[in-house]
Amino acid sequence: MAAHVQVPAPTEGVRPLRGEVALPKGLSSEDTSVILVFAKGAQAEEAKKLGAHIVGAEELIQEILADRVKFDKVLSTREMFPQVVKIARVLGPKGLMPSPAKGTVSDDLPAMMANLQATSKFEVDQHGYVHLDIARTAWTDSEILTNITTFVKAVRAARPPKTDESKFVESINISAEYAPGLKLPPQIFAVAKEKGSKK
Repeated sequence: MAAHVQVPAPTEGVRPLRGEVALPKGLSSEDTSVILVFAKGAQAEEAKKLGAHIVGAEELIQEILADRVKFDKVLSTREMFPQVVKIARVLGPKGLMPSPAKGTVSDDLPAMMANLQATSKFEVDQHGYVHLDIARTAWTDSEILTNITTFVKAVRAARPPKTDESKFVESINISAEYAPGLKLPPQIFAVAKEKGSKK
């Protein structure tokens, strides 16, 4: 089952909406994202054992600058982070720059890898829709609603600066294979967000 959130279509000169979300109930399908980890020595070996697809240090930075490697998610050890900052201009616009605030810069590689593998990236398309696989049809209504609500909150949080949060999401639809699509009222999710913010 997928969710399709409509937001204002991208315009020239405005940063396109993109972000990531950790759904409360994860999907069982295997994540095909390519994970890159900046690390060296024993930490590099640990990252490889944990399932990182691309691992390296300064030499990897040069490969990225030359656009010779393709990847979807990025982590960094604290030792390598000062070097990674030097290519923020390359990683930042793609939404790939690791940071301590996002939990993607740390020496706790097992925890970082576990958290990263539980997150899904999203990006608005040229028509103003953000798509994400959100649930399984066999799940309960409560499980599906919780995941959709979390996704909508993440989309709102990733909106461009100076954008009215209450009006940013224009429509929410869900669809499943061999079943008709269903349009959901954005107001339901706006109310849920406000209640959550009072905690």
